[in-house]
Parts: sequence; structure tokens; C-alpha cells
Amino acid sequence: MAQFLDTQATNNALYDLIREAKSVLILVSPFIKLHPVLKSLLIEKRNELQLKLIIVFGKNKEDISKSLAYHEVLFLQSFPCVEIRYQENLHAKYYANEKHSILTSMNLYDYSQEHNIEFGILTKIQDSEKELDQVAYQYFTKVVQESHLIYKKEKTDPQSVVNKTMLFYPEASEHPNSEKPPQMQGAYLREPQLAFQAYSQQHYGYCIRTGVKIPFNPQLPMSTTAYEIWQRFENQHYPEFYCHFTGEDSFGQTSFGQPILKKNRMHAFTYLKGIE
Repeated sequence: MAQFLDTQATNNALYDLIREAKSVLILVSPFIKLHPVLKSLLIEKRNELQLKLIIVFGKNKEDISKSLAYHEVLFLQSFPCVEIRYQENLHAKYYANEKHSILTSMNLYDYSQEHNIEFGILTKIQDSEKELDQVAYQYFTKVVQESHLIYKKEKTDPQSVVNKTMLFYPEASEHPNSEKPPQMQGAYLREPQLAFQAYSQQHYGYCIRTGVKIPFNPQLPMSTTAYEIWQRFENQHYPEFYCHFTGEDSFGQTSFGQPILKKNRMHAFTYLKGIE
């Protein structure tokens, strides 16, 4: 039997849906700005190689980054099997795994999850309600198929990537692995000579917010795009997602002020001394 969900119950059901996904996770929402809790749950699923993640978003045809920011795209691209798609007429919200789905008013947006009055209908694949679940699944399968493909990576062939990101995001025209340092105020580059060496010698680290490969520089541990977003608030202690030195998940234990996990700091110090 289908279950009606109020705002909090919809959030809880969404989190459970992500946790329990084994083979497929479909997230359809016009606007996507991942809540930290939701992002943490997704990070936990990223090592499950059998899971296929399908993202569909919409609206803002003239600037789709207002619906799904480029740094969120970079995060989603880190999954081993993922599709990112765009449908400009999308207004529906639908979240599903292989066992159940949620039909809801709630966008996959942190503000919606925390402040709006929302509702959801939870359907489970059981004999008594299989028809409702299957009709919804078939409908949104068609929505997925008719949307514009932005990025696709298959777990069976990780090197075979369909990447049309630059057609939708102008900032994607520069490959993340060759990012140049943004124009920064001198206060953030406390050791400019060290920064110069890191860039010129191409010693790589990882963006602490998106996980993409960038030049190794603890004074600038973010990609250009992520830094521009961080600079709006300049919170040195805001929890991030990756270790700048190893690229491993940090689960909020790194920040702009402390970009390297504690267990890796001695190795990073030795590495820095070696490239001076």
C-alpha cells in the first residue's frame, strides 16, 4: 500500500532510499543542490561498483548551472557508473531505487529539505501496489530517455566516457586536470615560491570539495570553480569532503584551513620538503 509522507518523513524516506540502493539509484529533480547529509550518503555509495546513478535535472535553459552547479557535476562525475541528464521542461520530482520510489513535491535542494513544507508518496514493489510503482517507473524511464545526455560513464568500461559537459557548462572547456590557479589575494598564498613550484612541476593533489585532480598546494586545495564558490564566504573551517593529499573521503574532517587528513600530514610534509 502506498504511504503518505510529511516533510520530515519524506526526507527520511529519501535517505533510506539512497542507503538501500544496490543496483540503481534514480534522482529526478529540476533543481539540485546536495544537502551535506545527502552528499555524505552518496559518498558512502560511491564504492559500490554495481550501483548505477542516474541524475536528471531541468529549468534555467539559459544558464543551467542555476539548477545544477558545475561543482556538483564534478562531484557526480566521481561515481564509477553514472549518467547526468538535462530536461528543460522538467518540473516533476521522483526518486527511486530497485525496490521502491518516492513521488514528491520536494526538490533535491538543501533549502527545500530544511525549510519548505513538502510531501511525498512512498511506493514499494509489492503485489498489492506493483502497478502504481511500475507505472511511475516506466513513465520516468521515458523522461530519462528523452532528456539530454551531459555525461555518462559505465562501470564495465570506465575509459569509455560520453562527456558533453562543455556544451552545457562553459567552465568545463578547461580540463580539471590542467586547472590554472585562480587570481587570489596574497593572504591565501602564504608561500608563493612553494605554490609556484607545485604548479610548475605539476605535482598533483585533489580538490577538497569535488575530489578532482589539481596541482598539489595546501595553500590552495581547491579547483578554480570550487574556490570561487568558497570565496563567497571564506570560512576556513567549513567541512569538506576529500583529503587534498590522497583524494580519499574525509567525511568533513578536512577544510580550507586544514586540507589534509591528520593521518596524512606527516607524509604530506615530507612530500613538500622533497619538492622545494
